[in-house]
Amino acid sequence: MVNLTRHKFGLVVPASAPWQTLRDFVEDAKKNSGKIDYGSTGTGTTPHLAVEEFAAKAGIKLTHVPFKGSADLIQAILGGHIMVASDSTGWAPHVAAGKLRLLATYGSKRTTRWPGGPGPGRGQGAARRVPQGARRREGARDPRALRHARHLHELR
Repeated sequence: MVNLTRHKFGLVVPASAPWQTLRDFVEDAKKNSGKIDYGSTGTGTTPHLAVEEFAAKAGIKLTHVPFKGSADLIQAILGGHIMVASDSTGWAPHVAAGKLRLLATYGSKRTTRWPGGPGPGRGQGAARRVPQGARRREGARDPRALRHARHLHELR
């Protein structure tokens, strides 16, 4: 499969959220296990599986809220109905406008639009790497999982 898009997947929070960095987010999630909810563009999508794999590696428990797509997801986070969103670039204009804060991007390279994050393999703490090929809960390998989410890069 060839990647023909320039979508950048990322993890965003409202600008008013208490988490300034991904590290802050992970520390708080460890203290409040299962109390932080996050939305994605649906169950089994790359944004969903990337966060599930990241949460498992970071040792945190989050509550997943699936949405029908980016429009519903962005409305929910802007409206304060969820605390965190994992999506492709649907969040970009809202980050640029200062309504959302980008905590991390997923991919094998730094993003050119938000270059503040470390390069591949240089993430901090639990943000280092999200392996390709996440396993489903039943243990079966999903070849589509995390194609775009090989690395999770924290922005500073």
